[in-house]
Amino acid sequence: MSQSESVLEGKGKNDYEKYLRIVDLLACQKTPEAFVHHDELMFQIVHQTAELWMKLQIHEIEEARTCIQQEDCLSATRFRAARGPRSRELPSGLGSRDIAAQRVESLLAAIKK
Repeated sequence: MSQSESVLEGKGKNDYEKYLRIVDLLACQKTPEAFVHHDELMFQIVHQTAELWMKLQIHEIEEARTCIQQEDCLSATRFRAARGPRSRELPSGLGSRDIAAQRVESLLAAIKK
């Protein structure tokens, strides 16, 4: 099989686009004709990216919690979210850090119950 042959099924020109579902991902933003404001595309991308980072945080916290419940605390420390929120890596402005911190705090409170 040559490098140009696609292995994965789905929408996209190549396996990279298919694996990351680029066609679907890019369809999440409005079309230029639907913009109400010049900065609308930037706003959507910044906030959608923040949501993806928060999804990763939640995933890592859940994995760390599972390790702790299994009394495998050493493995739990390998998750970055267990060592501190990634909110500092989120784009600044528009309250992204505050939202991320609130979500992580809520999740940690639920874990403690």
